[in-house]
This record gives sequence, structure tokens and C-alpha cells, in this order.
Amino acid sequence: MLRGDVGVFWFVTCLFITQQLYNVILNSELRKHLLVLLAVSFYLLSFVNQVYLKFIPFPLGANIVLAALPLYCAGHLLRKFLIGHNGSLLLLLAVAVVCGAVVVQLSWGGLELSMKGSNYGVLGVSFVVALCWTKVILALSRLISFSAPLRTGMVALGQASLTIMFVHQVLHFRVFDPLSGAYPFLVSVIICLLSYLIHRILLLNTVTKALLLGRRQDFDLLWRKGTSV
Repeated sequence: MLRGDVGVFWFVTCLFITQQLYNVILNSELRKHLLVLLAVSFYLLSFVNQVYLKFIPFPLGANIVLAALPLYCAGHLLRKFLIGHNGSLLLLLAVAVVCGAVVVQLSWGGLELSMKGSNYGVLGVSFVVALCWTKVILALSRLISFSAPLRTGMVALGQASLTIMFVHQVLHFRVFDPLSGAYPFLVSVIICLLSYLIHRILLLNTVTKALLLGRRQDFDLLWRKGTSV
């Protein structure tokens, strides 16, 4: 079971299972309405999991696929609207939904969507809010791309994102947990910076780049060195 320091690895197993399952579904050449129906069925089952099976530990976070596959399917089917269509009306609508959701969440709560905790918020509403957040974040990314300093910083963080994701949990639980309650923002910034520093250190060595960061070119280099001995 993925808990504690390795709890963050739920993302890897969930994404892998979701990708493979969705690939099988697409290759079965289902008609679009049947694909949507299947995604809706998975989404409804995710709420069964949330209400009745929330505290049952599933191996490798496999139960989260019930909520992940509908989002994955929506991202695929609506990609033209999320990425390609930049009409101001659609973006303004997404911004309005996001702002409204933030106000509701801060005032009353209940809209939070926590995949790893099998908490999927309000049926239908949290799903739409998540898609609107995607649209808004993509728009913000385009704005950032016009600023060279911001673009450079975000690219560097993006390249280190997996290292940050996997390392931050250990730093949080093992080092900064006593301080996280009193100084959550400061602790988050420090953990992010330390995780990024660890990523930069791993980049200094071919072995760590190949085995820990998954750099294909460095792995090929190690393979050639090993086979030439």
C-alpha cells in the first residue's frame, strides 16, 4: 500500500493504469457516445468508492483510476476547447467558474477534489471546476511564455517537477513536519527549493541522471560503456 514517504507514488501507478486502460478502450474503437457513457460510469463508481469504500486500502492506488479515467477522457475529447480554442468568451466563462468555486470553497467548503484521498467533491460540479481550472492554467502558461525570466524559471521547475514531487514528501514528513503547521507557506517554499537543489545535484552525474532521472541519452551512454568493457 502506498502510504507515508512513498504515498506520492500513487500518481505514477494511477497514471500508468489509466493510460493503459484508456489505450485499450480507444483501440476497441468504441463510438464516442459509448466512450462517454463508460467514462460517466467510472465517474459514478468513483463516488461509490468515496462514500462506501473510502477507507479500504487498494493496492497501488488502483481505485483512483475510477476518477482519473473520466478526467483523462474529458481532456482527450475536449482538447480542442482546452488547448486550441482561445476565444475570450470561453476563457472568461472558465475564469468566472474558477473564481466562483474559490469563493464557495473559502466560504463554505465542500468543493475540494483530492484524488489520493478518494475525495472527489460535489458530484458533477467539482469535475467541471477541475476542467475550468485546466483551461485557466493553460491560459496563464501562455501569458508566462511571453516573459523570458518567468519562462526560464517555470521551464527549470517543470524539468525538475518529478524530482520535486517524489522528494518533497520525505522532506515534509522527516524534516519539516513540526514547522508545517505554524509556517505552511514558508515550509512549502523551502521544501520546493531544496527538492530543486537535489534535482540539480543529480544532474551532475551520469549515473544518477540515467538511473534516477530517467535520462535516455545518459542511460544509453552507460549501456555503451558497460558493453564495451
